Amino acid sequence: MSIFVCIPTARDIDSRTTEAAFRICTNHSGGAEFRTVQASPADYARNLGVDLFLESPHSHMFFIDSDVVPPDNCLDLMLAVNRPIVCGIYPLLLRSTICMSVAKRGPGNTYDFFANCGNEPFEVDAGGMGCCLIERSVFERLDRPWFCFSQRSDGTLFGEDLHFFEKAAELGVRPLAVPQVQCSHFRVVDLLDVVRAVSRAKTPQLQPLGV
Repeated sequence: MSIFVCIPTARDIDSRTTEAAFRICTNHSGGAEFRTVQASPADYARNLGVDLFLESPHSHMFFIDSDVVPPDNCLDLMLAVNRPIVCGIYPLLLRSTICMSVAKRGPGNTYDFFANCGNEPFEVDAGGMGCCLIERSVFERLDRPWFCFSQRSDGTLFGEDLHFFEKAAELGVRPLAVPQVQCSHFRVVDLLDVVRAVSRAKTPQLQPLGV
């Protein structure tokens, strides 16, 4: 299975992301192509990336965001689950709260993001496109645009990634989250480091015995 690795962005790409993308392509035995799409807004850039992918011979598209760094073995882990849409995991900062980049659909038009993800792959309703592997057949079955910013009837904004996942759900395709694909997400600090620090702080530590 050959992979089309795409980084869509309207700004600079973190050098660590670029280095990771080259390593991922080099290590994948099935063949891989790496492209960047610099355009704005994000939905336009993603749709351009899909156009390029569909013009290529590759079987899967792998989106990486410009500030996300997947592990080098991510493709092996994501392909092994054999699902049409597979999401890696990375920390997000939403409304001053750190959560993970996958969510279940809640009541109404809401999504509840996971605070932690365990160790085993599990189905979700949406995931971050910052590390997302998608089979060619998914795009071929969906009408363009695959990604689109919009506004719901209640006035809430609707992200281009949620638009994609809801269209895929209409076909009966739900993403699978793979917690083993744990990505760094760089802002001013690495949010993955923050998550690990919080986890360590909550884990009881052995105390020395008194004399």
